[in-house]
Amino acid sequence: MSLPAWVVHIDMDCFFVSVALLSRPHLRGKPIAVAHGSGSGPSGEISCASYEARAFGIKAGSFMTSAKEKCPDLVICPYEFEKYQNISEQVYRLIHQVTAQVEALSVDEAFIQVSAEVSV
Repeated sequence: MSLPAWVVHIDMDCFFVSVALLSRPHLRGKPIAVAHGSGSGPSGEISCASYEARAFGIKAGSFMTSAKEKCPDLVICPYEFEKYQNISEQVYRLIHQVTAQVEALSVDEAFIQVSAEVSV
């Protein structure tokens, strides 16, 4: 008899902002966004926004000009690809302790398959 199995979607919301805050704890609780470069260009696009920034209507895909109009105190952090990779690898190691059935979609998103015999 086989045990029931479930496919679980893991989406690490605010992953890029969370990684940025690891080295910038003084920014916790403030509206933060991650964007390419300094984000100073008018056509710059936000890739991730903190919950505090989202309260102003800022989200992934928002243009910088619009985001700064909505929230003049918005802090822009640059991409930190090496840090994302390192943190993501740590998270995926933990996930693999639960199941070997992992389909990684990106550094912050995956599908995993778990069965009733898994206990966390």
